[in-house]
Amino acid sequence: MKTFRFSLSFLLIFALHGCSQKTEQNTGSLKSSQATLLPKHNLNDSITFTSQTKGPFLIGNDEPVRVYVTIIRVHFPESMAHNMPESDVSYEISDSLGTIFLRRNFPATGECEMSFDFTQEDIPTIGKVLNCTREVLPSAPQSGVDSQLLGLDDLGQIVSLTGVISSETFKIVYLNPSQGTTPTDPFKAFSEPFVEGEFWTGNFTAVNYYYINPTGVPYDAAETLPYGFEKTPVRIDPDQAQNDRALNKDQAPTIFLFTKPDRNSKDFKKVLVKVKSSIQFLDAVYGSGWWLHIIIDDQEGYVQPDELNKLGLPDAG
Repeated sequence: MKTFRFSLSFLLIFALHGCSQKTEQNTGSLKSSQATLLPKHNLNDSITFTSQTKGPFLIGNDEPVRVYVTIIRVHFPESMAHNMPESDVSYEISDSLGTIFLRRNFPATGECEMSFDFTQEDIPTIGKVLNCTREVLPSAPQSGVDSQLLGLDDLGQIVSLTGVISSETFKIVYLNPSQGTTPTDPFKAFSEPFVEGEFWTGNFTAVNYYYINPTGVPYDAAETLPYGFEKTPVRIDPDQAQNDRALNKDQAPTIFLFTKPDRNSKDFKKVLVKVKSSIQFLDAVYGSGWWLHIIIDDQEGYVQPDELNKLGLPDAG
């Protein structure tokens, strides 16, 4: 690990307003960089930078390139940032000769801590790629972690294969988009690679899928949005839901079970939710809130967003 010291004025290069997650990026071969320093201050009140190099990693398909990732971290003096004095501020990907293929810079204000990590991933139809994981603290529960896949395009440039995906889980799967979210064989006709990630709706955990584009996407591209599947898979523990219903067993709530996720529909029935009701949580559909598709005591339908707590799920928040 290498350590560098700069004057307080060097903060002007990195300090921006807020903990923004946008970046400035430079691609191609970069041999040197320069910074103009203002008059020096007391070194006891200086900013320290350290570098950490990870790798080697392989990136590419037929003839993968061996690369290294160097992460630069800033440490602010106590007088400037006593809560969050450290944060990663840039990373660069280079080969063994020092040729830089990609560099991205991030702001640091002392109000949050950002840290990066890189792992090797292998996508059967694309080749070897890097998964860049970032964590930002402080953050709300079940948030503050995102990932982005980086790969080699046909021109030998390192590009983003996905946008920045906010999820604490990460899994590469192959799907046939016309057949929904059931995983399929990578080499089967119409099979496409996706990143599977979880998110919290406020009531339950749901699953989104993000397309992996072999030709690359802009850093903040619309491809960051999840693929528009009609139904969203859910991950809900029925035993936990039953335990939560038991805490409110004296209420014996009744829900409206709709045949489709539409408040204006007149096709619904009232169903009593008992502590020991058998409930299968199938999937969810978004429309003015999350509608949950369930089978309760052998009756199938959709539960409107403001009645999900009656099933034993937490209130949105």
